[in-house]
Amino acid sequence: MDETDPLPGTIERLRNAVTRPVVATAAGGTVSVEVGADGGLRAIRLTEHGRRLDPDTLVAVIVRLHAAALTESRTAVAQAVAELEADPRLRLRGAQIMDALRQPVPRGEVEVRGRPDRPAASRQPTPEEEDEMDRYYQRKSWLV
Repeated sequence: MDETDPLPGTIERLRNAVTRPVVATAAGGTVSVEVGADGGLRAIRLTEHGRRLDPDTLVAVIVRLHAAALTESRTAVAQAVAELEADPRLRLRGAQIMDALRQPVPRGEVEVRGRPDRPAASRQPTPEEEDEMDRYYQRKSWLV
């Protein structure tokens, strides 16, 4: 029995599903379309026979191939995500996080970083800062 951890392989399959393009090719190989996981066209390749197709036929073939490649790409990503979500360790961690979020907020003083409960005493500018402000605000023009 294999004792290795399956999680790295699962993550690698997800990374591949998201980063590797999917190529769909028309019958006869006249046209091929390369699509990323986001649905963006990365490349359209035509053979000599594909270049001789009339524009309406060519557009119809490209649209059909794009849809097929996009479906295949989305299916690969969905399968990889489902496999990753099925890992029992990740499910347990997700359940722990949800349990923690459902707990009531403790009463009493709660310190929020960056927002103290009482305002800090305002700091007085140093003499150097005051001189700099005076020089700045006494200007007649921004160009000086």
